[in-house]
Amino acid sequence: SYAMVAIDLAYRNDLLQIIVKALSAYFDLDIPDLPVEQLLCIEGEA
Repeated sequence: SYAMVAIDLAYRNDLLQIIVKALSAYFDLDIPDLPVEQLLCIEGEA
């Protein structure tokens, strides 16, 4: 089993933004200037 780790939402968004930028640079993709949730289709909790 995997341990669950709680991370700050802002910290998570910063990490995801870094990953998105790194992948877009590696694959030479243009990405729109949108929040990470919209780029990766992450939905918030209801």
